[in-house]
Amino acid sequence: MWLAAHPIAAEPYGGGIDLGFDLDKLLHNMQGYLDQGLNGVKLKVGRPTIAEDIARVAAIRELIGPDRALAADANYSMSVAQAIEAARGFAEHNILWFEEPTSFLYDFIQTRQDSRRD
Repeated sequence: MWLAAHPIAAEPYGGGIDLGFDLDKLLHNMQGYLDQGLNGVKLKVGRPTIAEDIARVAAIRELIGPDRALAADANYSMSVAQAIEAARGFAEHNILWFEEPTSFLYDFIQTRQDSRRD
């Protein structure tokens, strides 16, 4: 076991394998995490379109309100261009983090370079 020199506080969040859930089931699932007392949620993204992912993020943000943590996990499912498009779409919904958008170190480097061009 590794122990930090200083205590580190981390809030638990709820998340699961929910990419295949329709929106009603996804929102019901997220509400369940809130009902358990969790103060944050993470959803899987990587639906057939980025617009669908953004709509799901927006619906969850509306459900959980502005003060709870919201994260998205793509499980390496996106190209660099898709990751940039998704990140820009998620930005207005105050995502705390966007996890594993692309699959290789090159993609991460390319995403960073491409996002700085605009």
